Amino acid sequence: MDLPERVTEICVRCLLKVALSKEESEKTQKEVEMALLALSCIELYNGVENELYLNEIKEIIQYHQKCGNLTPFAYQSAWLFLIYRSFYDEDLVAAVVNELHFVEDARRELGDLSKRVDRKRKEEENEKRRKETKEELLLIRWLRMLVIEKRGGRRGG
Repeated sequence: MDLPERVTEICVRCLLKVALSKEESEKTQKEVEMALLALSCIELYNGVENELYLNEIKEIIQYHQKCGNLTPFAYQSAWLFLIYRSFYDEDLVAAVVNELHFVEDARRELGDLSKRVDRKRKEEENEKRRKETKEELLLIRWLRMLVIEKRGGRRGG
């Protein structure tokens, strides 16, 4: 094993150790998210053996499926790390499909994301309407004041 592969192996082990943390503090969750993001960026062909990460990444995904401890971004990063390595490995494909139920998870995640996007759009539209309504109300108040002033001006003048 050459030096870059050895360094990558060490990094993968360290990142997996961080990502395996089950502590739920905000700081730890950020560290887990960053570790999983870094793992998902490691190139496909870099000499990292399946045995080095398969059990750990499966444990991370299965724990999230059970407890929901990861942010959506961290969870997607864990899947990316695994999926990128499953292209040419039938055992990994079987694990992804049969043990980890990727299709069900992906469908659920996409549904949740779609709902959040729709909800955010509706909130933005409602906020825009509220702002328009506030602006309209202010405009109407100013117009009323002008009408009152004009009427008062006629009466007094």
